Amino acid sequence: MNRHARIFVTIAVISMVAMTTGCATMSRDLVRENTLNIEKVSSKIGTVTDVHIVQDESQVRIYGELTHSTLGRGTIPGHVDLEVIGPDGDVLEQTTIEYHRRSMKSKISTFYSTLQTMPPVGSTIRVIHNTSSLMP
Repeated sequence: MNRHARIFVTIAVISMVAMTTGCATMSRDLVRENTLNIEKVSSKIGTVTDVHIVQDESQVRIYGELTHSTLGRGTIPGHVDLEVIGPDGDVLEQTTIEYHRRSMKSKISTFYSTLQTMPPVGSTIRVIHNTSSLMP
């Protein structure tokens, strides 16, 4: 086998290994797969938008954005409450997380959390903007 053929075969093998390894660690979008549902509860000053729920290996992560509802920019008071509600209506998990504004001029804040429970198929993740600045 000449030098160019060996290089080609080596690159092909490395590419196949990389693709196989990459597929094993890819995240699953649980909402797009119709595994979980999202319920967004906005407030007068903050609109819950662009929420994603992904699973990679044994963790379920949720992340999203909160947009200032008024015309002006600035800090959005409050926090985000997350509730994991099972298919039977029981609340399986509740957590409160803070969000962070992208920049001083932005009217968008982002939030992120890792769930402690693995929600069963058909569960609903309720994302609530709570205007209270007091964390429980």
